[in-house]
Amino acid sequence: MTKDKERFYTTLKIANNLFDKRDFSCIELFENLYEVAKKEGYNEEIVEILTRLSFMIAMKNDFKKLLTINLDLLSWAEQVNNHPRIVYACVTLGSGYWKKRNFKKALFYLQKGEKIIEEYGDEKNDLAIFINLGLVYHDLKQIGKSLEYYGKAMTIAENKNNKYA
Repeated sequence: MTKDKERFYTTLKIANNLFDKRDFSCIELFENLYEVAKKEGYNEEIVEILTRLSFMIAMKNDFKKLLTINLDLLSWAEQVNNHPRIVYACVTLGSGYWKKRNFKKALFYLQKGEKIIEEYGDEKNDLAIFINLGLVYHDLKQIGKSLEYYGKAMTIAENKNNKYA
């Protein structure tokens, strides 16, 4: 392993430790690691870096930056066929655009995530996709569709013994 690669993975380990403690100082490290990973072609690592960066940015409620990061995450996750991360990005983008009242974009990303769930499954994000689709359809005054997605979410929650059921 080269010195640069060793330095990259050491810094990634430090950033992950800070992330585990929910220490916001990991954000700058992840941003720097992202730039290095892009230059070096560490595509799998990019997906995980952006996922963790997205989580921390969401905690800071910086929705503009969150959307930008998740657009990048979606692109990289698609390149490496990481279906769970594609769905994660779709949930985050759909929710973000819903909060911005851009229902067309919200539906685009949420439906994209739904298709991946139907094809590959995703037990971590299925509930979030269906709840968010229910919210968007509710705000579009399409109550039948809204109830359909809330029903799907309720079934999943009940099957998982989820506290939201």
